[in-house]
Amino acid sequence: MQTLKHANRDGFERILMDLAKDGFGGHACALIHCRFHQVDEKTVCRIIVERSVDPVYLVEGGIARLMLRVGNSTRELDVREAQAHLRNRTPG
Repeated sequence: MQTLKHANRDGFERILMDLAKDGFGGHACALIHCRFHQVDEKTVCRIIVERSVDPVYLVEGGIARLMLRVGNSTRELDVREAQAHLRNRTPG
């Protein structure tokens, strides 16, 4: 936090939300919650992300990409995989 223009929890959360808005769209920000905790005299931010009812796309260079978390890795789906995933996805 010390490197931020607004070197406090609010400034950190604002930057995090700006990054989320730029990468995933403004609607994704409603799914993200920051919780700050003091651990050994240090501030730790726990980020909680709710599951979205609708797909959330990563936007890079103006191109929307559908990413899927599988185990401990994340991979981009090609068009065929994305269609199958969205068709078979169970809401909630």
